[in-house]
Amino acid sequence: MKKFLSVLGALSLVALYGMSIEELNIVTKEQLMEINGIGKSKAEAIIKYREEHPFKSLEEVEEVSGIGPSLAKTIKESVIK
Repeated sequence: MKKFLSVLGALSLVALYGMSIEELNIVTKEQLMEINGIGKSKAEAIIKYREEHPFKSLEEVEEVSGIGPSLAKTIKESVIK
């Protein structure tokens, strides 16, 4: 139940305001794919990266394989600082 409420809360925040850096560490592949420019493979790359290195800052997004400066900017704009 706790995990469900966490996901539900993350969905609400993503839909209304974008997401926080903490939520970037827990959102699902499907939620990541809602960000313009992120398809299945990039969402999977983000999840793989965060499983090994949870995001602590927005700058780390650029370290994910396949994420260039333009897409990193789009992701950063989707995250509440």
